[in-house]
Amino acid sequence: MLHERARHIELRSLLVAARSRLRPADHGVPMFGRRRRPGLRREEVAELVGVSTRWYASFEAGDRGRRFSAAFVQRVAEVLRLSESERMLLFELALPEVAAVARHVQAAAGRAISSAIYRQLVAQERLREAQEQLRYAQASAGRALATTIYYKLLEKANAKPARSRHLTVVRKRDAKSVDA
Repeated sequence: MLHERARHIELRSLLVAARSRLRPADHGVPMFGRRRRPGLRREEVAELVGVSTRWYASFEAGDRGRRFSAAFVQRVAEVLRLSESERMLLFELALPEVAAVARHVQAAAGRAISSAIYRQLVAQERLREAQEQLRYAQASAGRALATTIYYKLLEKANAKPARSRHLTVVRKRDAKSVDA
């Protein structure tokens, strides 16, 4: 019973604090006269949410005799412009059984996402290793091809006398650079 009472008090304080942060002009509510407290009144929040003032007051008081839907709690969160963490707290306080299910689903989804990310990372690592092996193979093949071409040219150059004018010029130039 004490836990239940503490939850009601925390729910009320969350909703009152959220109401006090907002100005009626934020929602286009006309403001007549002076207000004793800043922020939206319960009546104004009820009207913006689309329920009676009594219904909203019983929600704010944490009345367990009434069944509040998740859609209603979501509308209250939107009207009060709650942050993500405040929304989670509101659901936890207003609908603890729904919040427990949501945590379970979220945890299961988190585990599924985590395993998917792990599989993606492993695939990326395998791809990186394959690319590394391909670069090594290409470099090795390139060296082997270059060596084969070099030896083939060397064999041709040694086997045949230089008949072409170009080869003669190149040999003379090479000879001059050796003598120098």
